[in-house]
Amino acid sequence: MAALLLAFLSGCVNGNQTITLRPDQRIQTLMGGEAAYALVADLSKAKTCEAYRIDGYARGAKADKPKKLHGYPIISGPVPLDDASKTTLSKVFTNPNTYLWDVAKACEFLPGVALRLADEKTQVDALICFSCDEFEFYLNGKRVGHEDFDPRRADLLRIAKKLFPQDDKIQALK
Repeated sequence: MAALLLAFLSGCVNGNQTITLRPDQRIQTLMGGEAAYALVADLSKAKTCEAYRIDGYARGAKADKPKKLHGYPIISGPVPLDDASKTTLSKVFTNPNTYLWDVAKACEFLPGVALRLADEKTQVDALICFSCDEFEFYLNGKRVGHEDFDPRRADLLRIAKKLFPQDDKIQALK
């Protein structure tokens, strides 16, 4: 079926044209708009791509560590993302099948990893909770969306383990 679709599409486009698929509107909305989506869709062009370990259990609490990210104390980082992780993250974030759009969970959001992705004008922070398999997105410091990522947990966990090899809690996650 995929081969037929590819053959059909290639027959409709001459050699000088490219096919541009429209981004899923739900994902654009989830991330805060077109600029955020464009940044996340091609992280090779981002100025900043880094990860932090955060303490989801200590939001709002007075912590020994004064640095916080969206109210969560930073445990470690920033750790720069390698090219392979950037490529995987772009695919995960922009694929509509990553998200469980019509699912609501009754768990508490306790993120353990935060990603900061930025260019000159746009900063997207993605907080990742491996307890619930949920993202929380911030655009330029403002919370803009929250969604489940169960179908891509393995990809995200693989990246987190690679970024934080000395973190026993991350390494123990299954």
